[in-house]
Amino acid sequence: VYGAETSAKAGVAWAAAPAWRLRATYGEAFRAPSLADLYYPGFSNPDLQPESSQSYELAVEGGEGAWRTTVALFENDLDNLIEFDFVTFVPQNLGRARARGIEGSLAYRRGLFDGRLAATWLDAENLDTGGPLLRRPDTSASLVLFVRPGAWTVGGTLRYVSDRTDFGDVALAAYSTLDLSLAWRPNERWEPFVRFENVLDEEYEEAAGYPAPGIGFRAGVGLRF
Repeated sequence: VYGAETSAKAGVAWAAAPAWRLRATYGEAFRAPSLADLYYPGFSNPDLQPESSQSYELAVEGGEGAWRTTVALFENDLDNLIEFDFVTFVPQNLGRARARGIEGSLAYRRGLFDGRLAATWLDAENLDTGGPLLRRPDTSASLVLFVRPGAWTVGGTLRYVSDRTDFGDVALAAYSTLDLSLAWRPNERWEPFVRFENVLDEEYEEAAGYPAPGIGFRAGVGLRF
């Protein structure tokens, strides 16, 4: 329906020091509306246009010993951004949009311990209206910690998402969630695991009017070949 599209990507990296490097990248992307976006009965929009974007990133990354860090500046310019409107229950094109910000991470790995702290500051704007892009937090962060004594792996993930705006200028409150996991690997092939999600039973909404699940539990077995 939408023909062919060529998307270019390019990058360059410079070793500024033995343990540090600078990286610059540019990329283009194209996304046609899905079949559900176009034709699902009662929840579709056959007039949708394809979405395209251009992205830029400049980053410094490296570390010493057990520590690794990355700091990146990024910008994404989008045309005909496709968003689902939870008020009208149909997807729509938002026209021109821009998302830019700073992302940083700090990782540590030594012996039994493996951890990573990441945070993002985001400025996401609908360039046609001057308002914010919907459901995009200004700040978000996560802390992931794992301890691996012998055949066991014990882990936790703490996430924070700041307040956002949804359709109809509805304000979505900030929230924090905590997930815990336990896995056991008796050999190189099998790994039974259990995961506890949102163990603090945080009440929040990722989209207005749609509460997220409370405490969750899942169990399974990983198999490696």
